[in-house]
Amino acid sequence: MPRFLTLITIVLPLLAAAQPRIAIVNVEHIFNTLPQTAQAQQRLDDLNTSLKTEYRAMQSEFNKKYADYQRIALDDKVPQSIKERRMREIRDDDNAIQAFVDKTQAELDVKRQEYQAPIYDLIAHTIKQVGDEMKLTYVLDVSHTPVAYRGADAIDITERVLTMLTTAP
Repeated sequence: MPRFLTLITIVLPLLAAAQPRIAIVNVEHIFNTLPQTAQAQQRLDDLNTSLKTEYRAMQSEFNKKYADYQRIALDDKVPQSIKERRMREIRDDDNAIQAFVDKTQAELDVKRQEYQAPIYDLIAHTIKQVGDEMKLTYVLDVSHTPVAYRGADAIDITERVLTMLTTAP
């Protein structure tokens, strides 16, 4: 029996020391607070504004052609071939506008990813730094997957990560 007690006195402290240290962080809060995010959003807004200007110009041209077509559609003096050509032009313009909308949405999505990825990478790197400094085993992001329960002694490193990011040179 003394061997068993010796084993317990050696193993129990090791087991206690091996307890995982878990912390939480709110990545979205950090992301939304950083000045780099506002700068990225401004770049996206500027791009979106220029795309909307082009869209409005295309839509205006389309509306003008459609109004012209409506004026000649019921006019018996205008040959049918002209009416059909104008209707084809209107359909082509409508297709071009739809293609433009689809392409610009895809372009905005690519640019959003391009502008946001470095910010998320920086956040992930800083979380790793804090995790290493605090000797954490896991850091859970609670911004998208809330934790079902969080005790009063839970370690929340959100503000520490945010401070490191906003005070770094």
